[in-house]
Amino acid sequence: MSPIPPAQIASLYRYPVKGLSPEPLPRVVLRAGETLPADRRYAIENGPSGFDPASPVWMPKSHFLMLMRDERLAGLRSHFEDNSNLLT
Repeated sequence: MSPIPPAQIASLYRYPVKGLSPEPLPRVVLRAGETLPADRRYAIENGPSGFDPASPVWMPKSHFLMLMRDERLAGLRSHFEDNSNLLT
């Protein structure tokens, strides 16, 4: 049995807003225990979810819009600017 070659990462993408457009990351520093920079930093509530911005805690994805359930999100195009925190 021949050895399995090491895996190679061809590309990485982040989703600044959960369910909206992916953005390629041409270069990124990975740190143990951290997410990709600005990946899923924001999400759009799927109706009142009980999220408290003054005291944010993790919530299941079912509380937010997501491509798996809300396919029409795929028709939107968005872009996130890291320096200004601007979403267009």
